[in-house]
Amino acid sequence: LSFTPLTYKLALLKKLIHRTFRICNTWQLFHFDIDKLKKTLLRNKYPLKLIEDEIRNYINNKYKKNR
Repeated sequence: LSFTPLTYKLALLKKLIHRTFRICNTWQLFHFDIDKLKKTLLRNKYPLKLIEDEIRNYINNKYKKNR
């Protein structure tokens, strides 16, 4: 609903997911922090599908790199 371009919102979302991944040292903690991040973004009117798609893409890319 804001005048902020979608590319800025996507960049912020990707950066927050990356920070959460770097800070957390277990998958359980990562999952917990991602849930908190989702709730915060939803309160700020980010679409749930956009959030979940970006999280899925990030995890898939990390998994592919570690193979």
